[in-house]
Amino acid sequence: MTDRLKTDYDINIGKKKVLDLMNKADALSEVKRRHYSEEYYLTRRQMKDNIPPDLIGRNFFALEP
Repeated sequence: MTDRLKTDYDINIGKKKVLDLMNKADALSEVKRRHYSEEYYLTRRQMKDNIPPDLIGRNFFALEP
């Protein structure tokens, strides 16, 4: 929407402001969430359960072992 306002009407406005205005006008579209298979969630859960002990204080989790 911000790109459309910029190209068609030469109005430069931020994405969050457009989202706020559309929310106030009740003009938001439905956004479809990505649904993963149950197998994906189980694999990720198993990977989190089997991670080695954190010896250096890392604060992240990667999908690939």
